[in-house]
Amino acid sequence: MNPRLSDEVVDLSEKIYRYAELGSEEFRSVKAITEMLSRYGFRVEAPYKEIETAFHAVKGGQGKVAVGFLCEYDALPNGHSCGHNLIAAWSVGAAIMLAEAASDVRVEVFGTPSEEGIGKYAGGKSPSGKEGVRSRPSTSWSACTPPAMSGAWAQPHSPT
Repeated sequence: MNPRLSDEVVDLSEKIYRYAELGSEEFRSVKAITEMLSRYGFRVEAPYKEIETAFHAVKGGQGKVAVGFLCEYDALPNGHSCGHNLIAAWSVGAAIMLAEAASDVRVEVFGTPSEEGIGKYAGGKSPSGKEGVRSRPSTSWSACTPPAMSGAWAQPHSPT
């Protein structure tokens, strides 16, 4: 990772940590994330699927391979005790690095609000993911980077 991107990923994580926005209220976090993705050439749609704090960002090729990153950024009432600030920053950094390294791969980032189940968009992975990465026949892989695990999980998808 280039040093500038590394610093930006850390800065993004720290911003989201300080914002500590509850589910369905993650407006500052979404703005910080989507501004960074835009600076790196991603096309951003926000809000996404009529969810005010969801987004979808895309960069890259028109080939058969696409990789989707799930980006969680909501906090609990006691702050970011589940590390969603880390999940968001790592997903953004990984998406940027992959898009730069493999221009023939379409890289997608799905902003999934209210993953902790708080607010009107409770369970944001369901509504944004249902019509996004999980049902998108052209998405080859989806990934999430939970901090409690030693590594990320990835799920292959078979194009239909």
